[in-house]
Amino acid sequence: MKKMVLIVALGLMSTTMFAKRWYYNCPGGGRVYFTTSDDTTSGQAAAMGQAWCDNRP
Repeated sequence: MKKMVLIVALGLMSTTMFAKRWYYNCPGGGRVYFTTSDDTTSGQAAAMGQAWCDNRP
């Protein structure tokens, strides 16, 4: 059990240590926040932000 907890904790640490936090200002107002992997480009993040804005209720 302890070994499983350690493996899960290390997995979570490795994904959060190499992550980028982004935000995107939606054209109609509001802002979306999201996290991506460290190798995401600003163009990719802008496309994801726009997709989030387009799909909001």
